[in-house]
Amino acid sequence: MISGVALREQAGEPETHAALTSVTFRELDDDLIDWYVATANGASALAVRDPAGGGALIREIDGDYNNVVGLPLALLLDLRPDLLTLRST
Repeated sequence: MISGVALREQAGEPETHAALTSVTFRELDDDLIDWYVATANGASALAVRDPAGGGALIREIDGDYNNVVGLPLALLLDLRPDLLTLRST
C-alpha cells in the first residue's frame, strides 16, 4: 500500500512524500473470499482493525500500520513533529 502526503506552507510549493507499507494476506480460498464480500466490510474498505472483517484476511503488516488504516501518521510526524505540540490561539 502506498499513501501520499502533501504539505504546503501558506504560499509555498507543495512538498510531497510517500509511505509504503506491505500487507501479506493469508491464503484465501473461494469460501473465505465469498464470506468477506458478503460482509458489510467487503463492500467498503479493508477494515483491518476489525478481526471479524478485513483483519481476518491479513497475516502480516510490514511498515506503518496507520498507513493501512488511514493516514501514514509516522511519516507525517517525521515531516511535522510540531503537530504534537499544543498551541493556544
